[in-house]
Amino acid sequence: MRSNSGSGTAVVPTPTPAVVTTSVPGSTIVPAATIGVLPSRLPTTSGDPGPSGEPVVTPGPGTPTPEPSAVPSASTSPAPLVADTGFTCEAAGFDDPTKGSWRVTRAEWGARDRWDELTIVLGREAGRGRTDISVEAMSARDAARITGLDKARNDRVVLITFDGDVTRNTAIVERMGLRALDYLNIETTSQATYAVVGVERDGCFRMVAPAWKKGTETAVGDTMNLLLDVKYR
Repeated sequence: MRSNSGSGTAVVPTPTPAVVTTSVPGSTIVPAATIGVLPSRLPTTSGDPGPSGEPVVTPGPGTPTPEPSAVPSASTSPAPLVADTGFTCEAAGFDDPTKGSWRVTRAEWGARDRWDELTIVLGREAGRGRTDISVEAMSARDAARITGLDKARNDRVVLITFDGDVTRNTAIVERMGLRALDYLNIETTSQATYAVVGVERDGCFRMVAPAWKKGTETAVGDTMNLLLDVKYR
């Protein structure tokens, strides 16, 4: 499934009922066939975060501070996340603490206040497993060498590697066309499942799995959202 458009909807043919939703700032396209539609993460017309809020991390040196409206109060703060890299330009990652088996069902993306956000939606499969998720900014040439997939059209990519029980039946290949996020290819090979994310500029990022809180044994419900934020300079 390939598309060269910056907006639209691509539907994976049956028997794989997955949908890739392409969004542009200020709009949300949600097809009826979508499995477990997510709340909008796109900004409102005023540029503020959508109703889902944004992942909260402890800022490091040079890290932009989240908008005050997105930071929960001390009385309502969730348990610390084990699946949160914080903003970095270096290699990072985390393990799936739920010991689940997962399938990539769709991807959604949109512009945020100071970064673009990609959400990879995982659906729970029967059985248990183990998955290590790593993420690293690198050249498109290096990513093609590691994955064996087609070279991204961008010079720089953020490569997400699902080393374990995460699969994808049909490749998702899309042009996102945002300020920081441009190209996406999610594909399962004999080695692993990879998400090759073509980015503009240096590709500094953070990756968060909000459902995988410290001490949890199972993810909330049958879906899990993996968020990748790539910031502008």
